[in-house]
Amino acid sequence: MKKILLVLITFLLLITPLYADELGHNSDGYERNESNNYGVSKNINVDSNNMQDVINTPYVDSSEKIYDFANILSSEDEKELKNIIDNFINNTNLDFVFVSVDMPYSEDEENEIYAQNFYDYNDFGKNTLKNGGIVLYRNVYSSNPYYVTVYTGEAQLYCNENCSDYILDEIYDNFHSEKYKEGIIQYIHSFNTFFNKGYDEDKYYIDENGSLKEKKSLNYIPSIISGAFATLLGMLGLVKKNKMVKKASNANDYLVKSSVEYINKSDKLVSTITTHHKISSSSGSGSSHSGFGSSGVGHISGGRHG
Repeated sequence: MKKILLVLITFLLLITPLYADELGHNSDGYERNESNNYGVSKNINVDSNNMQDVINTPYVDSSEKIYDFANILSSEDEKELKNIIDNFINNTNLDFVFVSVDMPYSEDEENEIYAQNFYDYNDFGKNTLKNGGIVLYRNVYSSNPYYVTVYTGEAQLYCNENCSDYILDEIYDNFHSEKYKEGIIQYIHSFNTFFNKGYDEDKYYIDENGSLKEKKSLNYIPSIISGAFATLLGMLGLVKKNKMVKKASNANDYLVKSSVEYINKSDKLVSTITTHHKISSSSGSGSSHSGFGSSGVGHISGGRHG
């Protein structure tokens, strides 16, 4: 009996650190609580609507950029990736976070929520104007592996929904074949391609909620005026032409009899062809989309199975 009890205690001690990490503690033992605003130092309101999400989010040191909870990277991989990520952050002034987990889930959206919360409820992106940065998240859950990318703040200016989908597809082969270091490097390379193209500062901006918005332009006013003027000229021409036309007083005035020929005709149905198109919508899977996390912060997010 004592041996069984000793084995049980040892087992509990082994799993307790991991369990604590998943319940809002970091590796140094810091805990989310009321005295530290539950570890949230950004301008995010913590209340009954998102409290559970905050508490369930691992509390981490944001100076680290690789959180390999699923142990899918070697120590050599992490060292190489750290240098690449540090260079990315210095060159773009955007944060970059890689997270791996081995977490059972029933809905694809659970992965997206985890990735959004991980970024929002830790100190990532605090050195940028709108907390700008990227999360690349991998869930290695054996029965249904999944990966997600989340863009926050200024990162959305450089990579919209189409860009996000393109990069998700670009890294599929590497992630699917478990070549994670290569996949992360490919991801950064692909994003840099879009970043180097820049964005139209006169057209897009990030609003106070962190959402990508398109600026309203006044350039449409001249087009409306010219269009209205052309329409007015056309109407005046029709009115003038109408005054020159003889007014008809009976039905025969409308008909040129020699131009009418009556033909007996019957319609027969030859064939019909019906096509069906499946319209699908996704939340957390498939096409990337804009939305808000439980924090109220705007994101562009998308994911893939595989």
